[in-house]
Amino acid sequence: MFYNTVHVEFRKQLERLLDIGQLAPTTVIADISVLNDEGRDCYPDTLRLLQGLKKYSETKSPGEFSVQLRTGFIRLLPEYFDLPKITKYELVVAYKLGPNEKIWSVDGPSAKEHIKELTNVLAQLVNLQWFSWDSHTGKYYNDRRTRFKLSEGRQELEKLQTTFTNMRHLKTLICKNHFFDPSFFVVPPPTVKVLELGGLLSFSWWRKFAACPLTSVELLEIRKPESRHEIEDPIGDRDEFKPINELVLGDVAVTGLRDFNAKQHDYWSRRGNGYCPIDLNECILRRNKKIGPNTFKAIATSRAIDFIYQWERSFVRKIKACSLVLRDIYTRKFNKRDIDESLPAFKKICAKIIIEGPKIGSLETWEVGIKHAWKFAIDCQDTIHYRLAWYMETIQKDQNSANRDELDDEMVSRECLQMLVRNPEFGNSGTLGTGREPSETIQHCGRMWEAVHRCVGMARHEYTRRFANYEPPNEKKFMRTCLKMLSRWPNLKDARKWEAKTRAGGLVFGHTNTLIQDVQLSRSALINEYTEKFFKGEEVEMESVTNQWVRRLAEAFNYLLPRIALQDSTIVLLVARRLY
Repeated sequence: MFYNTVHVEFRKQLERLLDIGQLAPTTVIADISVLNDEGRDCYPDTLRLLQGLKKYSETKSPGEFSVQLRTGFIRLLPEYFDLPKITKYELVVAYKLGPNEKIWSVDGPSAKEHIKELTNVLAQLVNLQWFSWDSHTGKYYNDRRTRFKLSEGRQELEKLQTTFTNMRHLKTLICKNHFFDPSFFVVPPPTVKVLELGGLLSFSWWRKFAACPLTSVELLEIRKPESRHEIEDPIGDRDEFKPINELVLGDVAVTGLRDFNAKQHDYWSRRGNGYCPIDLNECILRRNKKIGPNTFKAIATSRAIDFIYQWERSFVRKIKACSLVLRDIYTRKFNKRDIDESLPAFKKICAKIIIEGPKIGSLETWEVGIKHAWKFAIDCQDTIHYRLAWYMETIQKDQNSANRDELDDEMVSRECLQMLVRNPEFGNSGTLGTGREPSETIQHCGRMWEAVHRCVGMARHEYTRRFANYEPPNEKKFMRTCLKMLSRWPNLKDARKWEAKTRAGGLVFGHTNTLIQDVQLSRSALINEYTEKFFKGEEVEMESVTNQWVRRLAEAFNYLLPRIALQDSTIVLLVARRLY
């Protein structure tokens, strides 16, 4: 219903031909998103054409004329369409409309009235063969102020179910989201061959689905929600909206499927709560023997993708945790000038850490330690920047008032650092007179900027190790360590420590990325391998993939290889299980 001159003239011609009997369509396809009240004045020619088509339709039998319709509204449908002639209807219920745009005849969030209106319209679609419902993630009814409760509209929903049951010609039913309530399961009429279901659905909905025999359904598709918001932040009874992939159905009643598609193992959609019961595929395949091998293969591939992505995410996280330990190890090695920088040597140490754990703490405490150390470092650096900037402005004011010659930046830097170390609390509050950020004030003093940056960085490195070794976090102690380093800066020992830390950081970063890339490059091969395993019905464990990679890391430097080869497989699994 786009308004321009060409469309207006075209619609007028259609209307004229229809009136004089020179246009005799057998099928009309209409797509009308929203029909608002203003449309009656803005598009009178369009409405006249619709009314003309309705009059024409009323003179024909269902075998002579049909309508395929897509709308974003229910109201006014009986006014402009001959409902018994509609054979295909897609209803898209938007939840965000303009001020003059309405879906229902009754304004406001009266779900009962909306169910009644939908039921009344569907009851008149006596020749409907294809129906699709999309409520745009159901937010229209899930608003916290207007939340619809199943108990309040049970009778209305029962009548809606009766209307569906009485549809004698419906062959395809698509429910992209739930009808009004995420616990209301629509039992399809016995004529339906193709059924598509999806959206944010509760535990009770899935249990009703599992108990329904879906007598004539041959093709079943479970659609993933279009919005991740649905999965991660459901509105309603929290017990009913636990992560769906924690639900175990146990069995399903449907037995006549010839094809089945459920992309429940789409990795990106399952980063949240998931949207299918964890055993849905297994239950469907076990009970439906007519499903072909291609469907089995597709499901096996889907499971393999999910399996490998979950393993990859876990293993990459472990490698990144190892990199924290490795950065500390290599810093100490660089300090001693005794270092093998090769990738095989790096893999050797990494494999040892993964299997045996770090000498200090655990990988988990290293992850927690770096978070505390980074927070302290940021807060400490901001505080030091402010205090130094305050001292610099104080010195500058004294210089200006005494009409002294301009001071050298390096001299100012040394004096400010000495003042800060002697009296660290002074200048800790208030605002800078210049209105500039503290970092802007001291940034042009290269010596001071470098000293703060390096000392805070070395303190962060040292305290990551301390926190990993179960030392309680103490921000004041962290600050004292930074000031102590500043008090002796620069000196040869600290300069060498900084150089070792920098070199170690670069080496570990590069080798860690190489390992992660190796893991990612093996993804396709692993997916293919485990697709075959799932297709054959083999039982697999995540430890089996981990064990492959432990071997690969070990073989890079022949580390632990004899130990793994000589002892039986249970030792290998025990070693691998320590990773999780």
